[in-house]
Amino acid sequence: MMKKFIIALALLAGMGSMSVASVGEAPRRKVAKAKTAAPRKKAAVRTSAISSTPKGIIGYLDKWDYIEVKNLNQLTAEIAKANRLAPTVIKSFDTRNPAKTGLSDVEKVAAYGDYLSSYISNSAQYNENTMSMAWGVSLQWKYYEFAATYIYGKIAAKMESDEARAACYNAILGEESFYNFSSALLANLGSLDSYGGSFIAVSYPHQLLSYRKDWINMLVAQYQMLSGQAAGDGKADLLSAWFKIEKQAKKEIAESSEWLPADALADMGLSDVSGSFREGAARGEAALKACGKWLNVIGKSELSSAFEKAADTMLKGWLKTMAGD
Repeated sequence: MMKKFIIALALLAGMGSMSVASVGEAPRRKVAKAKTAAPRKKAAVRTSAISSTPKGIIGYLDKWDYIEVKNLNQLTAEIAKANRLAPTVIKSFDTRNPAKTGLSDVEKVAAYGDYLSSYISNSAQYNENTMSMAWGVSLQWKYYEFAATYIYGKIAAKMESDEARAACYNAILGEESFYNFSSALLANLGSLDSYGGSFIAVSYPHQLLSYRKDWINMLVAQYQMLSGQAAGDGKADLLSAWFKIEKQAKKEIAESSEWLPADALADMGLSDVSGSFREGAARGEAALKACGKWLNVIGKSELSSAFEKAADTMLKGWLKTMAGD
């Protein structure tokens, strides 16, 4: 089974795909809703009114409810929304980084996340109390959800035929299925110390933020490869990285078992960690098949190993987050 999961992780490298509706929901704690911003009155969003400032972009993100995409219609709708916000983000990046206007739009959107996160983290209104901190972290997480969706759209836009685009979209759906399941599982593990406390409202979305940032680094690398940039040297060791993550997961649970409520692990979807990892393996294996088809359709099958290296880098980032380094 571990071998299967590694195959799944190779998918990450490629952008795997599968029928998302064919598998169960990702493991979720009952308080998983903490990953969304604090309840706020929603107003109609008009992209023409967005100011190309951190405050303007944050205001737009605050009114934007993201969804976990499970089909093509949802995916294309989310990409369309991301494409409406992206020009404002890129303009804001260019204003603050005149020496870096030569970067691709994908690279600018990814890089702007660090600036926006710093702006939010250093703003008093997001540090007044636990709820305001949760709000700030959730806004940062929303930005990276936007960035991932935007990059998916830019990758799909590089496809030159309907067949290639369909294969690419299918790969993206599978990749998102794997990501959402695995990141929720790891975020629950990373939030064990906050279980039952008010800080869970901050801890859980913060974990998701960390995992999405590493994921976006992988997507940027994939986009660069598809654009003809060097893929880099080195050989991925996905199996080793995954074994370390599973080992760390079991260690986190063992260390928390003395004080966790009896039903806590079940509540968080962690009562059967090995089974959860196998579920992720199944999603990844199915995604890998679609990934291989996509790369073959666009004549880029030789990129498979390079994509695996990108996935390996992402997995090591996940492990580093879990270990608290």
